[in-house]
Amino acid sequence: MQTFWEHSIYCALAARTLAQEGMKQQRESLFVAGLLHDVGSLVLYHQLPELSRQALELVKARRREGLQVFEAERELMGLDHTEVGSGLLRMWGLPDLLCDCVAGHHDPLQARAHAPEVALIHIANSLAVLAARDGLALKKAPPIHPQAWSRAGLHADLVEPVVCGVRAQIGDVRSLLNH
Repeated sequence: MQTFWEHSIYCALAARTLAQEGMKQQRESLFVAGLLHDVGSLVLYHQLPELSRQALELVKARRREGLQVFEAERELMGLDHTEVGSGLLRMWGLPDLLCDCVAGHHDPLQARAHAPEVALIHIANSLAVLAARDGLALKKAPPIHPQAWSRAGLHADLVEPVVCGVRAQIGDVRSLLNH
């Protein structure tokens, strides 16, 4: 659970930082989208713990192939955390922007509505992984679709400053959560 929430916070911070570059009016909405992007994983972990564990093991076993968790979930369960999470948010009546960002954060090209925001969350998800690790090796993070940068109105030269900015902010967030 700690790893889940840490990644979610990293993603939220990365989304808000990226939004500073072109979507300033949506900074806080994109922060929330980053925070909730993997909420479907919580549902799967709770409702299907054994299959969720198997999905994580499958990712480890097929690491060389670059298998992602959502792909393993689809293979084992016939759906993934993006579908579950976006469905849950829709059921709760949350804004379409949040639902679309959760639904498309692994496949930003499928987004019709809110395409720039979905692409931004897709990028933020990868940068969150980088921020949580030492170094900036993009090969260690989920791949960023090449068209995501242009869809979001951003440039790949933001990787290093965003990752460094998120790392600088995470200590403040942790201290807030520990109080």
